[in-house]
Amino acid sequence: GRIVQTGSPETIYTAPMDLQTARARGPVNTLIGRGTPDGAYATPFGPLPYDGNASSIQVAVREEHVRIATAGTLNAIVASSTRIGPMARLVVEANGTAVAALVAPESRQDVGTRVNVSFDNNEVFIFDAGTA
Repeated sequence: GRIVQTGSPETIYTAPMDLQTARARGPVNTLIGRGTPDGAYATPFGPLPYDGNASSIQVAVREEHVRIATAGTLNAIVASSTRIGPMARLVVEANGTAVAALVAPESRQDVGTRVNVSFDNNEVFIFDAGTA
């Protein structure tokens, strides 16, 4: 093995240097993003801004940073809904891609419900797909 990042556990969890480090510190959803003419990156759940110049990116987002709503553009369908202790875990699918989200129990949705999935851009890890 080799050391790829040093720092406090909090720093490594919230600002991993690469996808493997992100995964080593806890579960993450991973997506592929493709560059668009307007400078954003298209993902199955909508565009994400990125200030790099890669033609393809790897997106990693932790389950607790996936936002689920029943208003707005309904871009996904709930595939599973499970109560896990004080939280609920939803798996949602869009365009053949699934992501998991941890939500408050009162935000739990039934399987088959159309929902809006978004990500807090400050909590998304983006890596050049060529180096991830």
